[in-house]
Amino acid sequence: MVISTKEEEKRVQDRVAIGAPVVYETIRREGEDELGRPVAALAWSGLAAGLSMGTSFVTEALLAAHLPHAPWGPLITRFEYSIGFLIMILGRQQLFTENTLTVILPLMLRKDIVTFGRVVRLWAVVLTANLLGTFLFAAGIAKVALFDGRVYEALTDIGTAHVGAGFGSVFGRAIFAGWLIALMVWLLPGAESARVSIIIILTYVVGLGALNHIVAGSTTVFFMVLGPLAAFVDLRQSIFRSHTARQHRGRRSARRSAWSRTSCWGTPKILARRRRIAIPLSRSAYTQIQVLG
Repeated sequence: MVISTKEEEKRVQDRVAIGAPVVYETIRREGEDELGRPVAALAWSGLAAGLSMGTSFVTEALLAAHLPHAPWGPLITRFEYSIGFLIMILGRQQLFTENTLTVILPLMLRKDIVTFGRVVRLWAVVLTANLLGTFLFAAGIAKVALFDGRVYEALTDIGTAHVGAGFGSVFGRAIFAGWLIALMVWLLPGAESARVSIIIILTYVVGLGALNHIVAGSTTVFFMVLGPLAAFVDLRQSIFRSHTARQHRGRRSARRSAWSRTSCWGTPKILARRRRIAIPLSRSAYTQIQVLG
């Protein structure tokens, strides 16, 4: 059966997936728009993205705090990793790892120093703003008691899992996470109504695999530095100060005992009170002093 009407042809065109050239051109134009934005707009959008990414950390802890400790727990809690990405992408906020693809296409097309400088400017502004946003978010939940003890325990457990891995392991997992985010950006132009599903699926893989994402992971690290690790350091310092103070008190007590003792049978001593110096004397000299005294 052959398509004979324009209406049927339009329906066919609507159902045919867009080709690679269309996807490429869509992402390239997005990159051009981002490279042309002023620094202030990039900074504010990057700051908003950093704050939004913090919600992934909190929502994962909220869900973990209300679920039993079971091997299947991460299969559910890691779904919350997608919340921050949904807010950021649907809100058109600037994320550093997303810009590793969109702004590179104009650079590969032109291959000039001017475009390269604009790319570096965008990366520097967006990454700094993203990290500032995650730092502010982490400081807010670490310094202000917003949740109950179970939630903070879950936040600490999530943060502890991110600490202690070797550099090579973290670097390799970060590359894999960056590739998945770039793949998500490439899929979104042709997704249409499936945009939300693609964001959730790919970011869920990042969370479930415990892959390291430079922006999302910075919220966790900043929280550990400002919260549990800071409290641990303060505790260590207070213990050290207490121990040092006890040692000083013991030494002062020993000095007082030494200054107060004068013996004619051991090594004779007199006290020079003004300088608080013990002067050792021979027994004959000590006897002469007693006679003169």
